[in-house]
Amino acid sequence: MSNLELTRRVACMAALVGALATTAPAHAIIIYGDAASSVGQTGSAFEAELTYSFVTPIAATLTIDLQNTTPPAVGGFLTAFVLNNPDNKISSVSLLLPPTNWSLLGLDSNNVNGAPFGQFDFGATTGNSFEGGGNPNLGFTPGTGDPFIFSFVGTDLDTLTAESFLGAFSVPPGAGGGTQFFAARFRGLASGGSDKVAAVPEPSTYAVLLAGVALVTWRLRRRPLG
Repeated sequence: MSNLELTRRVACMAALVGALATTAPAHAIIIYGDAASSVGQTGSAFEAELTYSFVTPIAATLTIDLQNTTPPAVGGFLTAFVLNNPDNKISSVSLLLPPTNWSLLGLDSNNVNGAPFGQFDFGATTGNSFEGGGNPNLGFTPGTGDPFIFSFVGTDLDTLTAESFLGAFSVPPGAGGGTQFFAARFRGLASGGSDKVAAVPEPSTYAVLLAGVALVTWRLRRRPLG
């Protein structure tokens, strides 16, 4: 990394730390690649920690600490990922301190092609799309990764949490297509192939989501009639 690039990153990080000093408290949730959803059943895998913080109702950040957990024997590179805009509350997205070789994908409402998992809203890539383009070697090798910090502008961003991104689903690609909240792309595997893998929450996150549903149901049942 050049001295100029290092200086730029340090300056951006300092500005970000200053901004986040006034954000609301945040907590992290963990998602990981669902082996059952793997298109190629290659063994490609990932894990990501999502942390959401709002600065004001119209400004927020989402940090995604993404790791390629694919077995070394499978090889390859994690080259893109996509996710969705909860309740369309986000009106613009920028990528702060992107890892080397990565760039923003979107924001483009339901027009980021994450086939076969559907149409997504935004993400990041080492190429020019979720599918790829360019050298796959620019992605994360097995056992490596980096955090991505997305900056949002929108409305009512103080009503969102990290779990909101798990409940924001893609648009199905057509008959028989399912809906997903996050998907990752792998290219340049040792076999010469590639893969696409959707995400599931870790079990403890499922418990949090179920508790939230139970609370809402309890409140509705206690609401007076009429």
